[in-house]
Amino acid sequence: MKSKNIVTATLLGVALVIGSTTSAHADVTPTPTPAPTLNAPPAASTTYAAALAAYQVALTKYKADLVTYQAALVAYKAAGQANQDKRKVINTTFNTSLAAARAAFQTVLAKTPPVSAADKNAAVATRDAAIAAANAVRTAALAAIAPPVEPVKPVQPIRPDKPEKAEKPEKAEKSAKPEKTNVKETKKS
Repeated sequence: MKSKNIVTATLLGVALVIGSTTSAHADVTPTPTPAPTLNAPPAASTTYAAALAAYQVALTKYKADLVTYQAALVAYKAAGQANQDKRKVINTTFNTSLAAARAAFQTVLAKTPPVSAADKNAAVATRDAAIAAANAVRTAALAAIAPPVEPVKPVQPIRPDKPEKAEKPEKAEKSAKPEKTNVKETKKS
């Protein structure tokens, strides 16, 4: 029994010596850490402040561009309405010309004596020429109307993201207060 205890103690001692020598290797040169400065703000907050200042400038420009855009949009709508009014006048004139050509053709056909084929062919040719002329005038007038250019809405700048706050080291937990013992109970024991 003593020999088993001696062997066990020897093996345990050898294992502790071997285990402690292989697992405890530390680097001799420590890694340098930057020295904290007291008044210098962190780099993240300075870049955020610069981004926020740039955002404020862009937001001011956006607001001015938005006012300009709204004025241009009113002018665009007015120009579109003016073009629509011009189209109505052109189409009214075209329809009047067509009605006059058809009326002249009907007048030729409504003569009391029977209309000869030559007179009818001449009336058709005159009517077709009047329609073609009215169509050419209408097409040229519509082509002369320049479509208004729609203004481009300005793009609102994107607000920069706030940097994440550095995590504060956690405070050590408060030590547990010893429980109060009842003085009467301890005396009885």
